[in-house]
Amino acid sequence: MKKIILLAAIALIQKNSIAQTATIFRSGLPISPTYTTLKAALPNTINGDEVRLSAHTFNEYNDTVRTKITLKGTISGLDTTTINGKGLGPVLILMPLTLADTQTIQDIVITGGNNPVSSFTYYSGGGIAAYCQLVLKGNVTVRNNICNGSGGGISNIGNLYLNGGEGTGTSMIKIVNNKTISPLGQGGGISNESGNVYINGNVEIVNNEAYRGGGMYILRPKTAKCIFDSKTGLVSIKNNTAQEQGGGIYFNSAAAIPGEIGFGVQLKGNLVFTGNTAKGKGGAICNNDSTTFTGPGIQIMNNQADVAGGGLYGGPKSKGGYSIVDNVLISGNTCKLKGGGVYVDAFHEMQISNSQIINNQANGAGAASALHNDNKTSINNTRIYNPTTTAARQLEVQNNFVLNSSQCWWGES
Repeated sequence: MKKIILLAAIALIQKNSIAQTATIFRSGLPISPTYTTLKAALPNTINGDEVRLSAHTFNEYNDTVRTKITLKGTISGLDTTTINGKGLGPVLILMPLTLADTQTIQDIVITGGNNPVSSFTYYSGGGIAAYCQLVLKGNVTVRNNICNGSGGGISNIGNLYLNGGEGTGTSMIKIVNNKTISPLGQGGGISNESGNVYINGNVEIVNNEAYRGGGMYILRPKTAKCIFDSKTGLVSIKNNTAQEQGGGIYFNSAAAIPGEIGFGVQLKGNLVFTGNTAKGKGGAICNNDSTTFTGPGIQIMNNQADVAGGGLYGGPKSKGGYSIVDNVLISGNTCKLKGGGVYVDAFHEMQISNSQIINNQANGAGAASALHNDNKTSINNTRIYNPTTTAARQLEVQNNFVLNSSQCWWGES
């Protein structure tokens, strides 16, 4: 017994003897001194440096980065680098000189951030408040952060890259359990404005909450692109909640124009939207932009909205709101009022082809379970079927509507 206790004590001493370190690497080589906190190391960095953090929990907040650097954590067995704001402030404030400056975060958990600032632009963001080109790669988790503005997990003004699958081993970007507590907060997990958004590889956006855009809120300028591409991985957006629109994602355009129809936002590869909820419109997705959904591999399943569009809501963007839906499965979504699967609002246009809109349910009087159209929709080579609907009809046709019946399946026929 004494020998076992002695060995356990020795093991504990050895583990505790490993110091918490923040080491600056310059041109690939470590420089002295080595710091015990990230906050102490940051003022000594210059552009191009890499700050490597040991596999410890750094209990810090308001760590402000003003240079173009990489923050790289350590993964050692079950241990990983964690920066915990302990509810005292935002964890990281990334504030270099220009929006073109790049900050990279790799293999780090960002948690416990609490940003009381009510701004809906920069200085918001519970976990990360950024004004730069922000790159997340390797195994990065942003979880359990809150803010009073926009971006419970991350608020970024500039380009955003979530590169799951980059780094050592099988890696994933996780944005989990973040929320904005403002009555009008946008982007429970992520709020991104004024830049391109690229989401690649293995990415999970789960259990986040906001007024608009429970998982993500994206405001795209006219010249910017937003591309989701799982490549050989999986992008999973699930169980997020919006008090108004866009339970999973809210796409918004500052200046969508007809020349950009279908190409401002591009979704392709293995993308799964499931379990998301909007108290207003767009259980999974509220699309107020010009967006192309290209399957196979895109699944919009088992989401819910109270007002319109249990799965997908095409919003009234009069300057070119447009959805091109090709080879997409829209199934098992529900809405208390209109459009269990899809709702096309005024000024929005939608083209649906090679898809399945099946087993969706709307419960409003005279509502359409599969698709409710209030503007202009065309459907081609698409199966529309719901054997258990209690709504009056599968489709509600208000204005311009084209159905190529020779290539569509209606009900069981």
